[in-house]
Amino acid sequence: MRNIGIIGGGVVGGGIVNILKKSTFTNMINISKICVKNMEKKRDWKLPEETILTDNPYDIINDVDIDLVIEVMGGTDLAKDIVFDSIKKGKDVVTANKALISLHLLDIEELVKLHNVSFGYEAAVCGGIPIIHSLQKDFIADEITQISGIINGTTNYILSKMEHNTDISFLQVLQEAQDLGYAEANPSADVDGYDVRSKISILTRLAMGKLVDENSIIPMGITKIEQIDFQYAKLLNSTIKMIGTAKLIDNKVDIIVSPMLISKTHLFSNITGAKNIIEINSNNLNSTILMGEGAGRLPTANSVVSDICSIILGNDHKPFSSIKNIELNTNYNRHFYIRLLVNDKIGIIKTIGDLFETHLISIDSIQQIPITNINRVPFVITTNNTTIEQIENVCDEMEQLEFVLDKPVSIPIF
Repeated sequence: MRNIGIIGGGVVGGGIVNILKKSTFTNMINISKICVKNMEKKRDWKLPEETILTDNPYDIINDVDIDLVIEVMGGTDLAKDIVFDSIKKGKDVVTANKALISLHLLDIEELVKLHNVSFGYEAAVCGGIPIIHSLQKDFIADEITQISGIINGTTNYILSKMEHNTDISFLQVLQEAQDLGYAEANPSADVDGYDVRSKISILTRLAMGKLVDENSIIPMGITKIEQIDFQYAKLLNSTIKMIGTAKLIDNKVDIIVSPMLISKTHLFSNITGAKNIIEINSNNLNSTILMGEGAGRLPTANSVVSDICSIILGNDHKPFSSIKNIELNTNYNRHFYIRLLVNDKIGIIKTIGDLFETHLISIDSIQQIPITNINRVPFVITTNNTTIEQIENVCDEMEQLEFVLDKPVSIPIF
């Protein structure tokens, strides 16, 4: 019998309780204590008989009879102390906290090894999709060359709505996402790309053995994407999706966190709403696709319970792969989509063309929808393969041109 303590009694914590009540592992698990922030708050789950409710997480951490701690409270401050102190006391730990893992991954690895405990974090990336377990055990004999995906349900919901409703703005869809509970009151982690950055950092560590300082990855969020971008995407037989991707090239890994222009022929383009999808490219298996619910009470709670059951059965896998000597390449090469807003005049295309030539950037195409206001004309340039540094430099110079009305928006083409 394993005595477990759950720290966090919110949406996911309640889901864990409800799943465990019906689990075939019920006779092997005793939910000894549950820690909540407010003990007076009414909850939509029933406290199991003989389970103690507390508002002090150290009632669980310091309980010598509890040998498995579940952290689903979120955050990176108190949650860090809870996870670290639990491991130091020799307790197995399961967490859904991707921000904590990404930020303190090396410290967690060292603690887990030092204290010889199990550490499960399936729920930390993509909710109910079993991506962590797959990377831990199904690709041991293979070499992964790229891992990419739509791994944030909130941004996918927002972009999907903007694509299919031409009368709605980013801010309107964001408010709708908040009303539905997809987006937080402070949505920065999602819409500014930090959530995807944490997740792709974890996946890169597992898939390629590269320990990544997430602060070395500069994410681009979706706040600059406008309805006009979907009109141009349609002209290019494409759409726009928020993508996290890591690609191994010559012992260097390119990591990109950005909205990207993606062809309508690609599977990712058809993933709408809050769904998640991940593609793993590897030498032996070629392409492997995992798709499903990326968030929500039961999908996330199910992944937590999956870790609990694996630990109980003794099937828990080595949580992290061996570190490999792989460099991080921040100046990655891609084709790019660049949108400009200009005051129409003669000579714009020549000036822009000369500027691109100076920066050694090859233009693939120039797109312009019919002009309705010569004082505010949007048009789009797509490039051939070039570096992000070249793109940033040319965009900085274009912003200074007298006829350019706003900073150009650039995103990679997937």
